Amino acid sequence: MEMFFLKKQDPEILFEKFLMYFQKNKFKKVIRLGEKLQNLYPNFFIIYFNLGYAYYTTKQYNEALTNFIKASDLVINQQDLISCYEWIGECYSQLDNIELALQYYKKCTELGVFLPNIIAKIGIIYFNDEKYDLAEKFFESSLYDNEDFILKSYILFLMSFIFEKKNDINAVLKYNLLSLEEIINTADISLYITVVTNLKLLYNNFRENKNVNSELLVDIKPFIEQENQNLLKMAILKAKKIKEVR
Repeated sequence: MEMFFLKKQDPEILFEKFLMYFQKNKFKKVIRLGEKLQNLYPNFFIIYFNLGYAYYTTKQYNEALTNFIKASDLVINQQDLISCYEWIGECYSQLDNIELALQYYKKCTELGVFLPNIIAKIGIIYFNDEKYDLAEKFFESSLYDNEDFILKSYILFLMSFIFEKKNDINAVLKYNLLSLEEIINTADISLYITVVTNLKLLYNNFRENKNVNSELLVDIKPFIEQENQNLLKMAILKAKKIKEVR
């Protein structure tokens, strides 16, 4: 077990260790050192922000919230303020205070920067609250220029449920298909199985329906027929990503 025999006159060494442990994801040590550093540097943004992240990662959400709020008071640029507001929203979400989570996500979007992932999170809150018209509005906006393929595929999948509520089967099929097209390039096998299973069910139930767009059915069929090949491709991609991390 590592012990810290640092003199009071060595705050720089303490801070260097704090940053090193953060980069190595040793968050318990980050918390231990961060609490010491708060007394030495009471107005240093990065200490509060990193400490907030360490607390969040170790599921200590109240402590994380306290530090992210303090960090938001110390920011010197817009991007850091956006990051603080987003993490404050995440903490409130984990603490089941959805109203305040929504408030802070919206604060992010009011800073004049297009943030598709945060817009998507707002849409998900409205979706879970069954406010489908609002959810659809935010989902559609979040899809523009969004490079997070997993989140994008998930949003497209949720869009299909919104149109199911509207009894628009062509839109349901369309958004399931778009979701599959996005997710095939990711390693999220569980989401792929969920979407392709749902699409197979829809395809079998509606392929004889004259109100269904036949071109959609033609586009969907290869995905169903190539399910095993796609799963293999995604498994290889996932293994490659794990290897890269190691």
